Amino acid sequence: DIEKAARYIVASKAFDCSTICATEQAVVADAPIARRLEDQMKQEGAYFVDDAQANLLRKLLFNADGTMNTATVGKPADTLAAMAGFGIPNGTRILVARLTRTGKDEPLSREKLTTVLGWYEENGWEAGCERCIELIQFGGRGHSLIIHAKDQNVIMAFGLEKPVFRIAVNTMGTMGAIGVTTGVMPSLTLGAGGVGGSITGDNISVSHLFNVKRLAYETSAPPLAAMIPGEPRVGPSPDEVEAVVRSVVEELLNRK
Repeated sequence: DIEKAARYIVASKAFDCSTICATEQAVVADAPIARRLEDQMKQEGAYFVDDAQANLLRKLLFNADGTMNTATVGKPADTLAAMAGFGIPNGTRILVARLTRTGKDEPLSREKLTTVLGWYEENGWEAGCERCIELIQFGGRGHSLIIHAKDQNVIMAFGLEKPVFRIAVNTMGTMGAIGVTTGVMPSLTLGAGGVGGSITGDNISVSHLFNVKRLAYETSAPPLAAMIPGEPRVGPSPDEVEAVVRSVVEELLNRK
């Protein structure tokens, strides 16, 4: 449903000026329907910037070292355009920049906690799937993804292959991932799991803050093997343990 998808994408990105972490950061549109989706999004208040305006946004939103310019966080589209130095039509709700690259060389492929949305076009859902994985690996491991589709096989493929813990289907990213329009736990704190450097992939709730004391009675006898004396096992040396720990920590740091 292209009309519904366009309405939801624009409304979600514009909601609270895109400060909710689950808001859409980029649209990956299937090429055969891309023009129709673009036209529908324009009717909902999306303004597609030209190349020169996109360059102005790159310079405005991000510092030279790639960090976010905090002065642009949570700003309406007209405010951002004025800060960047160009005009937009009245009633514009979000700014959309056409992109072809993902990674450090394309600042607008990063997380943007403001009313700027990336736009990619890919031919076929398989290519779209790969682009989504690129975006997630660059700046969203473990977090969230939204898919608008009717083919259950495609939806399931996206759900299985993406390294995220929330896949919202045919709904708004902001409202779906935080549990307003879906069955996930309502929360504004979203865990990114082990792949994202978090201890959980859940939507954080009060249940994660409980400390439960348990009095545990024996329910079965210990296995016989546990009662028979055996040869002492020789484990790794402290130096070997230290080397493994350092290797794991180094790998995790390099992922970031």
